[in-house]
Amino acid sequence: LGYFLGHTSPPPATPGALPTRLQKTSLETIPVEKQLVKNQVVAVGNLTTDPDRESQVGSPIAGRVSEIHRSVGDRVEAGAPLAVITSPEITKLVAEHHHAELRYQQALASQAQSAQAIRLGDEARRPLEESRTEVVSSSTELAVRQTTRRLSQQNLERVQGLFKMGVVSARDLEVAKAEFTQALAREEQSKALKGLALQHRSREQEISSHQAVIGPKLNALNTELKLAEEEVRHLDVIMRNLGLDPEAGGNGLVLRAPRAGTIIERPVSLGQAVNAEQELFRIVDPGVLWLWVYLQEGDRQAVSANSLAQLEVEGRKFSGRVSYLSPVLDPETRALKARILVKNHGGQLKAGTFARAIFPAQKQRSVLRIPLEAVVVEGTSSLVFRALGEEYARTPVELGPQHEDWVEVKSGLQAGDQVVRRGQTALEQLRQ
Repeated sequence: LGYFLGHTSPPPATPGALPTRLQKTSLETIPVEKQLVKNQVVAVGNLTTDPDRESQVGSPIAGRVSEIHRSVGDRVEAGAPLAVITSPEITKLVAEHHHAELRYQQALASQAQSAQAIRLGDEARRPLEESRTEVVSSSTELAVRQTTRRLSQQNLERVQGLFKMGVVSARDLEVAKAEFTQALAREEQSKALKGLALQHRSREQEISSHQAVIGPKLNALNTELKLAEEEVRHLDVIMRNLGLDPEAGGNGLVLRAPRAGTIIERPVSLGQAVNAEQELFRIVDPGVLWLWVYLQEGDRQAVSANSLAQLEVEGRKFSGRVSYLSPVLDPETRALKARILVKNHGGQLKAGTFARAIFPAQKQRSVLRIPLEAVVVEGTSSLVFRALGEEYARTPVELGPQHEDWVEVKSGLQAGDQVVRRGQTALEQLRQ
């Protein structure tokens, strides 16, 4: 084949010209045409998720996973239960909260009784009221010990069940048994103390008749009441921050989804011991995706914040909007970083997918165009076969932006030139 570039008229035939018979039966040529197109900026990048729409869920305390409700790929709503964490810290906190409430009720009752005694002026009731307070205190302490014993018994039953399933070790079972035994002994001790308090109250009723309730006693009771109230409020805050209901209590911490989305990671299994630094679930809301692209310095006039863009992803088109445009050019590449938001209706787009962003402009320009199938790529160069009379020349071309099934030609061809659209393989074989 002869090699030609830049001729405006067919040159004379050269040795090795393609026979006319092959040209008519195996080749298809097409003229180079002019086309009016709008100026547009094209940039490429990969779709990513919005970091503000991602959530990492973990346990605020160390414990063990006793229940799992969701798995990878599940769609969850905000507040949906994901897993349940059990921990001795939770049992202890629930018991402390219950004890604080009982102490508050005790202080409230004592303060009310003392205030009533002052109003009635009955000084003789002070020893009797103190003995009654002692009975109330011992009764409260007994109720606390009974609550602790019930919680320890429930925890023992739960650990026994988990031990049978092989989730916990024998050591965990022994610890639960020891805690139950200790709680049972303290309950019996409180029963004895309550009996002594009842005896003391009976004695005071017989030997005490007249003792005044003075102001300092009431002030002390008021202070005690405020302290008990503050303790209850403080434990309420701690429990709510952990996700526990102070009213309901409970033996486990329910981990819930902080937002609606899809679970993409769940590196945890049933019975696994976890700590407070461990990520248990990762939830992503793919309703809005980001496309980061780099624009050239000359594109700043065509693209600005809130500019609309058309995204091409795997042959489909979507609408996007520029939500961020860097105010600083990269000093080395002279490129400008931009972020495009695209709404992902129905989850049609996937993070990590390659996408092209096209920014349309109002001005038009005239370009030369040829079909994409007419271009032959060799390494980093592009060329076409240009018809010159009875011969075809391998002509290097400089290409511009691509438009669906055709591409712009910046140099190497002129309007009206005939280029081979089909049959380049036959020409290459004939050339060898």
